Amino acid sequence: MPQPPPATLPAQPQPVMAQPVVSADEAPRRKVSPVHVVIGLAIILAGIAGFALVFTFAAQGPASDPGAAPTPAPLATPAPAPLPAAPAATAPAPVSRAQANAQAPSAPRLPSVDPGPVPEEHAGAAATVERYRDSLARGARARSRGDLEVALSSYRFAAHLKPRSTDAALGIARTYLDAQQPADALRWAERARDVETRGIEGRLMVGDVLLSMGRHDQAIATWREAQTLAPRERAPEERIRRAEEDLAEED
Repeated sequence: MPQPPPATLPAQPQPVMAQPVVSADEAPRRKVSPVHVVIGLAIILAGIAGFALVFTFAAQGPASDPGAAPTPAPLATPAPAPLPAAPAATAPAPVSRAQANAQAPSAPRLPSVDPGPVPEEHAGAAATVERYRDSLARGARARSRGDLEVALSSYRFAAHLKPRSTDAALGIARTYLDAQQPADALRWAERARDVETRGIEGRLMVGDVLLSMGRHDQAIATWREAQTLAPRERAPEERIRRAEEDLAEED
């Protein structure tokens, strides 16, 4: 009988040799060659130089092409022709007082009031005197703001309260003169001249109205009368001088 083959024994595992553990401190350190350091620095410097060249070319703009057509020069703009010299300004011709009154804007027409004969003075009480003064003040305020109708009414009421009032008659005359109604102004200026007991305001006003009407000779004669009555007053002399200057300019 054949003999059975002998049984195969299992292979024995080979013992694994344990590798010694080396710590980081004990690991060998790789040495850096100086040649490598120099090469790295050269590469970095070359890159910086390249960027610098790129920025320089970009700032200078594109190079001019020698074959390109030349850029035409801008056309010269002709200088504007000089403007003609303006004529020299001439001084305006002097205007007399009569011409100035004629050129003034027309004022509203006021009702014509005849002063009539000189009445007797009223025996005024204290209340009447106060109302008289208020009327004069109201007329002066209205005349200063150009409200001639209110001014005339106020001065007329003052003349009613005190008929021989020089101030009331002068206020009415000046209001008419402002309204460019010299004929009415002259009648009331003559009333002021006739009722005044002191001063020369009435005669001065008569001369002013006559001058506004162009009656220079009569105005000068009236002011000379006022100058005789009040030789120390300068107002008549100044009016006479201005009137004579106006006459000389008209000639």
